[in-house]
Amino acid sequence: MDIDRLDLLYIVLSRLEASLLAGDALSRRTLQDMVYISQAWGLPLDYRFTYSLKGPFCNELVPDIVQLQQRRGTFERRTRQLNLRPEAEEQLVSLKAFIDRLMEDRRRLHMVASIMFMGQRYSMDRREIIEYYTRFDPEFFPFEIAEVVDQVNSETRVSIR
Repeated sequence: MDIDRLDLLYIVLSRLEASLLAGDALSRRTLQDMVYISQAWGLPLDYRFTYSLKGPFCNELVPDIVQLQQRRGTFERRTRQLNLRPEAEEQLVSLKAFIDRLMEDRRRLHMVASIMFMGQRYSMDRREIIEYYTRFDPEFFPFEIAEVVDQVNSETRVSIR
């Protein structure tokens, strides 16, 4: 049985223990990052992301998140009996471990999502990503950016040359 995209989104975010109740800009940005990383991890959420100054962003994801927030109990009851394919379950387990480490520093979570996007969508290499961040986001030091590129290469499906 195929699972509806909103149901899958709810399952993914609830398994990642994402707070759907918070409505501040930082939380919305974090949810966008988490969904982008989930898709890059291989989960078939099928949102179309673009890059904004705040990283990967998807307009159509915003109303979906609002709907999940408003009807959380309905989605919880509806998805309780749904089972994901074994490979999706395995992906979620490894994704949760990855995300849990990143949630200690949302800044790093955002940088991981952004670097994954740049590597996948724009095929930017390590040097180009470091130059981009150094120029447009001076909050990050080049060594931090290099560490995250290494982390993305070693811990995700995304490969940055």
